[in-house]
Amino acid sequence: MFDGPTSPISQTFGLGMFHPLTAERLDRIETFFKERGADVFHEVSPLADPTTFALLNERGYRPIEFTSVLFRPINPDVVLSASPNRNVKVRVTSENEKALWSDVAFEG
Repeated sequence: MFDGPTSPISQTFGLGMFHPLTAERLDRIETFFKERGADVFHEVSPLADPTTFALLNERGYRPIEFTSVLFRPINPDVVLSASPNRNVKVRVTSENEKALWSDVAFEG
């Protein structure tokens, strides 16, 4: 994700989760961020392909945390064990809410 050269959310997400990380792919990622004046940061899951950690270590990256993303399929047939909270509403943001969403995500 690229949100500007100084944005804290300009980084990779899910690196190594969907396919093994290669030196060539990491070269492309690093070039992408560096050409835009951004530092290179990676958000990595402990479930990533092991080649991810080896390659990042070879390049001098040092982990400060791991991130796990949990999900639940969304469809009408899903039966939840907890009662829904009627105060929580979910919807797609509108075009005029982009800046607000970005601010909320950043502050979160």
